[in-house]
Amino acid sequence: MKPWNLTRIRPAIGVVVDDRRIAMSVVASTPRRRREIAQDVRECQGEALDVVLKRMLAPWVDGADGKPRRRKIWVQVGIPENQVFQASVPMSVANRNLSAQSLFPEAVQATNLRAEDHVFDLKKIDVARRSLSIISACRREVVTGMIDAFGQAGAQIAAAEPAPTALLRLALQQRRTSRSVTLCMRFFLGPRRALALMSFGPYPLFWQVFDLPAGGEEEAVRSAYSTLWLLWRRHGVKVAIGAVHLHGRPDLALSAQREAFQKQAGAEVIRSPGPDYDLVSIARGIAMADPLLEDVELDLARRFRPAVPIREIFPWTEACLQGVLIAGVSLFLYAAAADVQTSLRHAKTQSAAFLWMGDDQQAKLDAEMKGLEEQITFASGFSKSRIAWTSQLRTIAADTPEGTTISMLAGDADVEIHGAATKSKEKKQLVVQFNTPLPDDGSIPPHIDKFLSTLREEPLVLQHFPNINVSGLQTGTAGKVKKITYRVDFLPKARAGPAKGS
Repeated sequence: MKPWNLTRIRPAIGVVVDDRRIAMSVVASTPRRRREIAQDVRECQGEALDVVLKRMLAPWVDGADGKPRRRKIWVQVGIPENQVFQASVPMSVANRNLSAQSLFPEAVQATNLRAEDHVFDLKKIDVARRSLSIISACRREVVTGMIDAFGQAGAQIAAAEPAPTALLRLALQQRRTSRSVTLCMRFFLGPRRALALMSFGPYPLFWQVFDLPAGGEEEAVRSAYSTLWLLWRRHGVKVAIGAVHLHGRPDLALSAQREAFQKQAGAEVIRSPGPDYDLVSIARGIAMADPLLEDVELDLARRFRPAVPIREIFPWTEACLQGVLIAGVSLFLYAAAADVQTSLRHAKTQSAAFLWMGDDQQAKLDAEMKGLEEQITFASGFSKSRIAWTSQLRTIAADTPEGTTISMLAGDADVEIHGAATKSKEKKQLVVQFNTPLPDDGSIPPHIDKFLSTLREEPLVLQHFPNINVSGLQTGTAGKVKKITYRVDFLPKARAGPAKGS
C-alpha cells in the first residue's frame, strides 16, 4: 500500500531519537478522524544516525518509482528529556524584557553552562495575573546534528520539541479536562521509569524523571508529587492544582491508597489508560502537531527551519473540496434557473391570448374580482349554515310512535354570511305539533316520554337543534277517540330557553 494517497490527508511524521533506539509515528487525517496510520521502532546498533533514518524514512522519502523525491519531506523531531533543560521563571520589572538567552543563567543558576552553547525557545504566559516565562534549552550540537542527519536521509526538520511536550499534547487530545482546570500535575508511567510534569494548559512548566520500582510504584509517584509541588511553591503563584492525572500502565492498581493520595494532593485524581511513557507514544504526540500551519508550544529548531514554500502549506485538499461544493451548488442553481425560465415562457404564452386587456381595464377587473369574492362568500356561508330539512323530517318521522300524527309543521333557518359587513341576528327553529291517541282511562301513554327522549339523542337533530322543548299539552276528542296535543320546539343553543312542559 502506498504511504501517500487521497484517503490520508496531510500525513505528519514524528520521530524521536534516543541513545539506542529511534521511534517513528505517522499521523494523517482520514475520513473518520486524525489518527496514526503507521509506526516503526528500530535499534541503532552502532550504526550512524543518518543511515538508520534513511532506512526508516525510505517509504516516505522515495516516490512511486523508487527514486527520491525532488522536495525533502518535513519531519517533526522530539528531543529526549535528558537532553533538554526546562524551567519557568517568574517575571519582574527587572527581567521582563530580557531574552531567553539572558534569562538562561538565572534559570540554571550554575556557572559551568554557557548560554552560547545552547539553543533556546521562550514562551510567556499569565497564571493568576502573574507572568511566567517558560524557557526550553538544548545543546546546539544536538539540534544541529539532528538537522544534518535528517538532511542526509532526505528530510528537513519542521520542529524540534521536548519529548514531555509531545506526551502532554497526546494526553490533552485523548482526554479533555474542564475549562476551569488550568494547572495540572501529570504522571506518565512506563515499564521501569516515569515522567512527572507540571502543566498549565498546553504548556509544560517543568518536569522530573523518576524510577518505578516493582511494588513501590505508588510511593514513587507520591514522592515525585511532593518534589514538583515544592518547585511550584518557589514561583510564588498562589494557584491550586486543579487535577492530578495518572497516565499509562493500566495493569498497576494504584487505587489501593487513592484516598490518601487524593487527600495529599487536594485535587481530583484521574486515572487514564494512556499515553504511556515510551518512545512510541512520544513520537505519536509529536506527529499530532502541525508546525507548518500552527505555532507549536516549544520549538528548539525554530531559528534553523528554512522558509516554508507556499505550495507546502496551501490547503490543496480543502480547496478541491470547496471547488466541488461550489460546482454542485452552481449546477443546482442553474437547474433551478432553467425551471424558472420554462415557467416564465409558459406564463407569457398563456398571457398572449389576453393582449386586448390593457392597463386601462385594471379597475374593471378589480371590481369584477371583488364581486366574485362576495358571491363566493355568500355561497360558502349558505353551504355551511343551511339545514337539510329532508333528513331532519325523516329522522323525526321514523321516531314518531305508531298512531301519532302531525297537525302542524313550521321551520325557519336564516342563511349565515360569514365575513359580511353587516350581520343580523340569525333565526333558526323547527316547530312540530303532534296528536297522540289516549287510552280509555285518559292517562298519558308512556311511549310519549320515550319518543321525546329518543329525539333528544338523535345526532342529526342535535347538530342544528341541541335543545328540544315541549309545550302546549292539551287533551281533546276527535270523534269518539280521545287524543292529546303537544308542541315540540327544536331550537339552537343560542336561543334555547327553559322548557314550558314535559
